[in-house]
Amino acid sequence: LPDTAEELSALAQVAYDAKKWREPATESLALILVKLSLIEPGHEAIKRLRREATVELLDPARKLASRKSWNDAATMYRDLLAVVPDHKDARAEFVEVLRHVALRKRKQGEHDLVLSIADEMLLFDEGDFAALELRASALYALGRWEEAVPALRAVLKRRPRDSATKAKYKRA
Repeated sequence: LPDTAEELSALAQVAYDAKKWREPATESLALILVKLSLIEPGHEAIKRLRREATVELLDPARKLASRKSWNDAATMYRDLLAVVPDHKDARAEFVEVLRHVALRKRKQGEHDLVLSIADEMLLFDEGDFAALELRASALYALGRWEEAVPALRAVLKRRPRDSATKAKYKRA
């Protein structure tokens, strides 16, 4: 990547026009804006392109979520949050979308994916109860007892009367 704000700004515009939000990484708007913000934090292109990316991605992500197209919505929120990582509404909505994806994967018995999704949820909201519960259940289902016990304990701290979690905790 170039080392001047002007070159990075032009490259960021090219990435935006090509809708290269996250991939390929070296050409992604997300990475270019990070580098630009390191070189010149107040550069107008940062704010402008983040605003334009929000317009481009947020409403379609919400529409996909409203149609329960959880995987597609999750991808679109990932793109948006890569470019605009501090968008509070998008962060909360993304965690909710991920919850739906994880619940579907849990029904399908894909516990390794549930664990991965729960960990991603916790990156955006470290205290999210659904994420903690999904993580604990996935670790339990995978037979990863040493990790499951503290995860189940964290769930029980939040909901001490949860009988299903208590039973898993005793078995683990």
